[in-house]
Amino acid sequence: MCPFPAANKDKADDENDDLDDGDELDPDDLGIVVALQDYQGEFVTWTDELLLTTTKDLGDTTYFTLLNKDGSECPKDGTKIAVQLGDGTDEDLENYWRVKKDKSSALNAQSGDEDSGTKAKKRFTIYAEDMASECLSDGDTIRLKNKEYGRWVSSAGEMLEAYNSSGGDDKVFTVVFEPKE
Repeated sequence: MCPFPAANKDKADDENDDLDDGDELDPDDLGIVVALQDYQGEFVTWTDELLLTTTKDLGDTTYFTLLNKDGSECPKDGTKIAVQLGDGTDEDLENYWRVKKDKSSALNAQSGDEDSGTKAKKRFTIYAEDMASECLSDGDTIRLKNKEYGRWVSSAGEMLEAYNSSGGDDKVFTVVFEPKE
């Protein structure tokens, strides 16, 4: 049973995530709010320029909404997600993680719903490193791989980056449902 009974209660119109169905993320997708902690114990956050980095301090910019794009009951190993900044309550903050083609370090949160041709660039697949159950749970460790370019999210540098290799602790993130501030 999913620890979030309301998560994705309403399935998206397109359960197969057809990339030809327009560019906007499906408005009826529900998500779960988490913080992501890297291998050094720091939390993923974003800057004013919408670049992704890490910080030791929790705050408004360390929460992300994981939007399940597969239509399944809950996010699990192999689920495609979109990662939206914040907890989903700020209508002015509709930015998503995305990977750009130009270089491996081009991972940022500068993509909004209206950006054309970016849907697959905003999709990431969850790969279980260590999960307590089938559904994503507090304390699980995961890796995230971009759907469009097959690059893995990494916290190895000052900014989060997207590399071709899946190896290394820098690509493992701990899911935190209720961070202690």
